Amino acid sequence: GVRTGAAHGGALVLGGVGVRALELAEAYVTLARWGTRAPLQLQVEGGPVAGERVMHPAHALLAWDVLADPSARREGFGDSLESLAPGLAFALKTGTSAHWRDAWCAVATERVTVVVWMGDPAGRAMAEVSGFRAAAPAAVRIAAMAHERAARLGRAGHHRRAPELVTSEVCPWSGLRP
Repeated sequence: GVRTGAAHGGALVLGGVGVRALELAEAYVTLARWGTRAPLQLQVEGGPVAGERVMHPAHALLAWDVLADPSARREGFGDSLESLAPGLAFALKTGTSAHWRDAWCAVATERVTVVVWMGDPAGRAMAEVSGFRAAAPAAVRIAAMAHERAARLGRAGHHRRAPELVTSEVCPWSGLRP
């Protein structure tokens, strides 16, 4: 798994670092909980878990906002995913490995997180199957059904209060305040 970003550079941000599906799911649960990491629950049991703060809530909110922006998805891919889960707010990220060996998608709502991986376990190419075209529709459908089931069972969403963000000017060259 990934332990530090120093050795990976920009590939870490763009998804070019190998992680296990459970690690990816845990990362998205952490974003959905505004930076609080908690043990994964592979089934709905008990109540909310307190967890451990691993990132500032404002940083998690900003990442969530980017990944949950339906307008950005629409510009790149059309309305197809939103039509699979009408009215459901979700964050989403896809990935496709080099040479089309596999495709994945992580979808998170305030109640559930779903990771779908598609690929040949032997690592053979899959005829240009991409994360967005193949894994994303499946992940969104599963997330929508799981979110609805969790709501029917009375499972509340993650306890999260949106952090207050502060707007400030920064120097485009240094990234510091002028």
